[in-house]
Amino acid sequence: SGTFNYLITLTGECNTTISGKITSLCEPITGVIKIINEPTTPISYPFQFSDSGTVKLAACTKTGFPNTFYAATATLSVGTVLYTNEALTIALPYGSLWYKNQANGSSYKVDSSGKIVTISTCGSGSDPDSGPGYAFQFSQPRLKRDCGATTFPVTY
Repeated sequence: SGTFNYLITLTGECNTTISGKITSLCEPITGVIKIINEPTTPISYPFQFSDSGTVKLAACTKTGFPNTFYAATATLSVGTVLYTNEALTIALPYGSLWYKNQANGSSYKVDSSGKIVTISTCGSGSDPDSGPGYAFQFSQPRLKRDCGATTFPVTY
């Protein structure tokens, strides 16, 4: 039995020295010191998003942001995975859905693995889901079919 001094030196990016005294009622102290790396909780960053839309325009029109999603990075980019929990273990389910981000007003298309595949500014028209509207012209409605109509006075 007795009191024994110990010194542990850890090398690497941050050199660390730990020292102290161990008191034991048994003698001699023999054995192996096992260093256990405890799993650390990953750092997650929260982001507020709208409910989903099947096309960008549907997400862009949202004004509420009830969903908190998490990412392992402080900024969102194509390839970033969104999670539904802070521990970053449950990726955002479903796929090919758009969500509007509260912070910047952009819409994010997310695939079935939770990965952001497209980022687009609302109102930019920079993707197929937000293209311009098209005007269609039809002939005047008639009771019988008129396949020979050559003028189309009504625009919708």
